[in-house]
Amino acid sequence: MKLKVITNSKKVLYVFHISGVTGKLVIDKTACDREWEDSIKDKEIGLILIDKFVYENLKHKVQEHERKLRFPLVLLIPSDEKERMKGDNLTQIIRETIGIKV
Repeated sequence: MKLKVITNSKKVLYVFHISGVTGKLVIDKTACDREWEDSIKDKEIGLILIDKFVYENLKHKVQEHERKLRFPLVLLIPSDEKERMKGDNLTQIIRETIGIKV
């Protein structure tokens, strides 16, 4: 299973890249749509990480994907220091994404 990050933050992309996670930098809705479609069609990707910018541009597509419980899983990640995750937020994200109580 592969991970893929789709973000509009160079910093986030760099951090994931040095961790061995592939990703794409997107700057507009068209790029978000293209990366989303490519990612959900790739059978090797098990988890797509998206930031708030991408989520806002693809909100309806992401919600529809999650409503139908389709694979790959999608996880919203913070894109800058202001959105830094705290333990409770991470626990809530995991619970909402995969339905497991942590």
